[in-house]
Amino acid sequence: RFKQMGLGFEKLTLDIAGDWGLKGLFPSSLEGQAQMRTKELKNGRLAMLAVSGIFTQGVLWNAHHFPFVPQAASSDFAGG
Repeated sequence: RFKQMGLGFEKLTLDIAGDWGLKGLFPSSLEGQAQMRTKELKNGRLAMLAVSGIFTQGVLWNAHHFPFVPQAASSDFAGG
């Protein structure tokens, strides 16, 4: 089904994982490319930690919807 949508993964390797072919702001030097890939990995890991913190807060406060605050506190923010 992915091949029908034009998303065949037969060329995917660990070296180009997540590469969608958008090279507009990508550095032309090999050193710059390696630095950019490292930055992307670090930002991705930071984003995963942030999302896990959001889910943990929601579970601990038993508030499984945005803004993940307890019901008693959320009425205070709404002006009620």
